[in-house]
Amino acid sequence: GSTGTPKGVCLSHRNLNTTVQAVETHMPITSEDSYLMVAPLHYVHGLLQLLVHTLCGGSIHFAPDFVFPNVVVDQLVRTRVTGFSGVPYHFVALMDRSRFLETDLPDLRWIAVTGGRLPAERIAQIRQAKPGLQLHVWYGQTECAPRVTALDPRRVDRKPDSAGSPVPGVKVLIVDETGREVPQGQVGEVVVCGENVMVGYWRQPEATARVIDSLGRLHTGDWGWLDEEGDLFLTGRRDAMIKSAGERIFAEEIEAVLLQCEGVLDAVVLGVPDDLAGERIEAHVRVVPPLPHEEEAIQHLADRIRRHCLGKVPFARAPKAYHIWADFPRKPNGKVDRPRMLAGR
Repeated sequence: GSTGTPKGVCLSHRNLNTTVQAVETHMPITSEDSYLMVAPLHYVHGLLQLLVHTLCGGSIHFAPDFVFPNVVVDQLVRTRVTGFSGVPYHFVALMDRSRFLETDLPDLRWIAVTGGRLPAERIAQIRQAKPGLQLHVWYGQTECAPRVTALDPRRVDRKPDSAGSPVPGVKVLIVDETGREVPQGQVGEVVVCGENVMVGYWRQPEATARVIDSLGRLHTGDWGWLDEEGDLFLTGRRDAMIKSAGERIFAEEIEAVLLQCEGVLDAVVLGVPDDLAGERIEAHVRVVPPLPHEEEAIQHLADRIRRHCLGKVPFARAPKAYHIWADFPRKPNGKVDRPRMLAGR
């Protein structure tokens, strides 16, 4: 898990086959296609790409790692793959630390972002540099094997902040705290129905019962809303909601403000236990290199970011501490390692 102790997710053949069939339907892969794998196979995204391309007769090329993004760009050129996907970190690194945007990739037909939200301005960068490239946005969870929604590339320019509509065979509901559906446009918990929903957590029946209700619906713990076209917009995680001095704050709300500050490349907002407020809002910010060595310069940078944030949100909802990073600690799949971040390493 991104925020706590990992749990074993039991996925049946039916779960995985349901997702493979959904991918084949909304995004056809054939024996003429090939794919560059940067995700570890022990993460569900890597496993899904392995299954989809193998079962469709496609080819897979494996990147040894993602330490040097330019090496990955060279592999895209050399292997002439038709598809590539990754988490937001992968695409930000490719844009900031490689020749990805200016490199001609005539064989690359599609790319897909999964495992988190890529800021709209980053999507616009890719679309401007490579207008002929299909850009897919995927949302899911390991518990859903993992695909839940997909944003049609034809709607990306119009809805860059959307996670898209449910893939074939999957139904998405937005419910309140009692489990009842809420009206369209109202924020609630994202609930998933379908044969992609996991069997349960390995040897953790109590944990399974907390997320799969009596109707077999998976309560994702994500908050969001559906628009008039049935596209999903995520607003935050239930366990990422910070309760500070009577305020309820979605971390993503503050992160979006921080990303508007000049020089900020990435932002993570966390709630830290506090005797007075319940939780103290703290911001972790990755900035444009090089990171200053002098403590005074780092403090000046943090003060500038603080002033920017206070100009956008009320004091009660603004971070009370700012931590400046040259790079965030990450897990092998590219996602931020929040426990290590909280530990300051």
